[in-house]
Amino acid sequence: MNEGIIEGFNRAQITDETLVKMRESSARDVDNLPIIRENSAALYRFLITALKPLCALETGTCRGYSAILAAKTAASYTDSFKCYTVELDSVNAQEAIKNIAAEGLTEHIKVIHGDAAEVLASLSGQFDIIFLDSSKSHYSEMLPDVKRLLRRGGVLIADDIAYYGKTEAGEVPHKHRTIVNSLRAFIRQISEDEDFTAVIDTMDDGMLLAVKN
Repeated sequence: MNEGIIEGFNRAQITDETLVKMRESSARDVDNLPIIRENSAALYRFLITALKPLCALETGTCRGYSAILAAKTAASYTDSFKCYTVELDSVNAQEAIKNIAAEGLTEHIKVIHGDAAEVLASLSGQFDIIFLDSSKSHYSEMLPDVKRLLRRGGVLIADDIAYYGKTEAGEVPHKHRTIVNSLRAFIRQISEDEDFTAVIDTMDDGMLLAVKN
């Protein structure tokens, strides 16, 4: 099957050898590790380049792909970029630490092992970008802390907002109902909050982008 022009274009934006190998390894992994999809990764790289954040917060480290992508992209405009990334799974957290160290990025990326909602509730300070890519059932729960931690003019990015199209579907299977209801509540909260200006990109599994006014 020939690759579409859009997918081919976006795929070509991520040429870093380490990131390419991490994606290939994830595709072969029997556990199908959930790293950010290629179109979304290209958009994330674009946003980092355009917004030039100095301090980022991420939930859902997995093996470190998106944090490494952010740090390597930020290196084009600063040597003081910091990314704090939260991972619940201890094996993934340790693998992420190893991958980050192998790229010489330990100074720029701090992996926090713990539940994302609990970690965000304990944090203080202000972040330029907050990237949610952890448990979708907690997006709505985490939003008050996300809003508190995001500086004015900062950007919230929430990945997999469509959840395989189920967020838009009418009737949802019982096993997915909690996740879908949380995502719907999250979208509704953002749309009704005058402190956010937001848009949803529908490529891949959907990505919500919101600027804090």
